[in-house]
Amino acid sequence: MYCLSPKVKCNGKNSKGKQRYLCLICKRSFLWKSSKTLEQRRFNWFKLWITEGYSIRELAVIKRVSQSTVKRVIKHWLGQTPNQQVDNFSNTKHVIFDGTFLKRPRGIYAAMDSETHKLLYAAINIKESANDLLQFYSQLSKAGLYPESATTDGNTAQMKQLKNLWPEIKLQRCIVHVQRQGLSWCRRNPKRTDAKHLRELLLKLTEVKTKQ
Repeated sequence: MYCLSPKVKCNGKNSKGKQRYLCLICKRSFLWKSSKTLEQRRFNWFKLWITEGYSIRELAVIKRVSQSTVKRVIKHWLGQTPNQQVDNFSNTKHVIFDGTFLKRPRGIYAAMDSETHKLLYAAINIKESANDLLQFYSQLSKAGLYPESATTDGNTAQMKQLKNLWPEIKLQRCIVHVQRQGLSWCRRNPKRTDAKHLRELLLKLTEVKTKQ
């Protein structure tokens, strides 16, 4: 039998080039095998692609594999349909809505509690159009969501459908999106004096914490 909590050190490699380990207590040599499947061990690649925006080419370089291997991992996890169960959100009053493209014009669209930063609900294969958004918001409404305010990226279709479903809701635009769009207008090295001043204000926008 092997030790339950062994103290080990590297002990060369086997004939297939796999790392061997030596238990310093029982003096047995062994291979360490993961119980996870290959796709499960590579889930972090998919996570980096989704959350950090790494390209397939960049991931292939970082992980030292071919681009086709990275594509295969991404395709596998895109095929895993997430749980679509919607909880009761009657206590949630302030919500953030945002989405990201997987393959234009469709992608992932999500709702998050702006106070707790908890993910409320998300759906894939969503197009940020009136019909898809209304269906998404209706699911939340049926689950008891009646928010006092919503933060969006400024998409007019979002604001229109939010007002249709919750007429008294207060809408505001995400300051990160305001900053991003404003800086794209001003460019990195503006020549005009007013553009230079506006760029300085936009760079400080995320530092605003109070109404004053």
